[in-house]
Order: sequence, then structure tokens, then C-alpha cells
Amino acid sequence: MMSSKASIPASLQGEARVLLDTSAFRGISKESLAEARHKGWHLTTSPWCFFELLCHLDEEPNFARAKGNLMKFRNVEIVDKPLDRAASALVHSEEPRLWSSDLCYAALAAIDTAQSCDDLANSVLVDEAGHHRGPLKPDFRH
Repeated sequence: MMSSKASIPASLQGEARVLLDTSAFRGISKESLAEARHKGWHLTTSPWCFFELLCHLDEEPNFARAKGNLMKFRNVEIVDKPLDRAASALVHSEEPRLWSSDLCYAALAAIDTAQSCDDLANSVLVDEAGHHRGPLKPDFRH
């Protein structure tokens, strides 16, 4: 059953792909995301949506609630813009991209095991190219 909190609109029934922006992602319930996924909808979002919510994690006084909101990303595919991937491949830079889907998934794993913002802030993430990021404290906690 769909939650009374924001749910996937009936007008989208039968659609194969749904792209969620930050506001939509923030407002939709975990149950609605899981139900849409179960119905075969391909739910996607960008790494920037994830990054925006991650940057505000420490503003929520209840870490478990904030963590739960980020764990909703397990019900969607985080996709890079094709141009971002292409540009990264052409530049041949040793500098890692700021945020990419693989880094989001690494952060989700760290969030899943974290018991507090401080636990997460001390995490080190590794992207698909082997670049280490962390501890997150300087980037994550403003």
C-alpha cells in the first residue's frame, strides 16, 4: 500500500523510467520507492541529489532519521550524466570527479555502518578508480 506521505503519482503508471530530483526524493517515502521498484519502475537520480542530502545530514538532530532518508537511495539507481563520464575519460586527470555514482554507493556503505555523524565523518571512501576520499570530516561537516 502506498504511504500517505508523498507517493508516485498515478499518472506515471506504466512509465519505464522515473528521474527523481532532490525535492522529490526527499518527499517520497521509503515504502513508495520500494513499491514502485517492485512494480518494475526504473527509478533513477543523480549523484548531486545524493550529495545535497549528504551535505545536510548533520543538520538533522536525529541521526537515525537522517540515515534512513539516505538509505532510500538503495531503492534507486544513481546515474552519472553521460557527458560527465565522457569528459572524465577524455581529460585523463589524476584528480577524481567531485561526486560520481560509484562514490555515492561507497558513501551509502559507510552510512549504513555509521552510528553517528562523527562515525561517518571519519569514514574513508574509495571510488572505482581507487582514489581515496577521507576522512570525510573536512568536506562533510561544515
